[in-house]
Amino acid sequence: MVTLADAPVNLFDNELPSFDQIKTLWQYVNSSESNRLAFREEADSQKDALAKGIALLICGQPAEAIKFIAKGSDCLQKSFALGYAYRKIGDYDQAIKAFKAAVSESDGISAAMEMCETYRLADNLEACEKELANYTNFENVSAEYHYQKGKLSDMMGDYDKAMDEFENAIDLDHSHVKALFALAYSFDLRGDEQEAVHYYRELVQVAPAHVNGLLNLAVLYEDIGEYEKAMNCVESVLFSHPNHAKALLFRKDIASSSVMIYDEEKEKRRDQQNKILEIPISD
Repeated sequence: MVTLADAPVNLFDNELPSFDQIKTLWQYVNSSESNRLAFREEADSQKDALAKGIALLICGQPAEAIKFIAKGSDCLQKSFALGYAYRKIGDYDQAIKAFKAAVSESDGISAAMEMCETYRLADNLEACEKELANYTNFENVSAEYHYQKGKLSDMMGDYDKAMDEFENAIDLDHSHVKALFALAYSFDLRGDEQEAVHYYRELVQVAPAHVNGLLNLAVLYEDIGEYEKAMNCVESVLFSHPNHAKALLFRKDIASSSVMIYDEEKEKRRDQQNKILEIPISD
């Protein structure tokens, strides 16, 4: 049976961990299929409604999670969890309501930045901009603040400013996964493969099981004919997520492309050999 002995946080302990700790656990649980399976089994046996609901949210079942989270005692963790869960199912009004409650219960900017993200996903860019304007004192201090500014600029069509903000976020926190992915993807869209590869590689060093980062990097490697590196990226995904449909299809595609290149080279050598053999002995 798969266990979670190496999990960084125990969600089901007597005292509920902070939501920052829960997010660390979230990344760990979803870093592999086996982790998620073990965590779901453990969640099913829990009686505490709030902890069970958060566990279901982590396992990617937000609608079911809400039923349990709502039964829990009011606290910062509950507000955050409801915000994430409602946002996952596209109920942005309820998500904003939950994150507003989290803002009033905390003294940081985490909940406010989640509000910004929710406004942006709801396509309410004006509200997102107003919310960010309340936190200008975090300029050159918070990586998440600059990341959110970058995402807003990107949606408003100011792509150069967006990339500058992503770079600011990375300068403040080189392990900021979302900013690394956003910057790599921005270079990718611009056709700057060299810079895109650089930042995707930075990303997968920080988050080794980052599926989208690894697959996008594999695409770039395949485009420049680096088939072995492309295959290594895909195999890294399949090591943690052996049933990942896109990775399985892409592995076949890379294998086919590499064989095709090999066959072309072999055919060229055969043509050269045949030309030599066709030269008359007298010549």
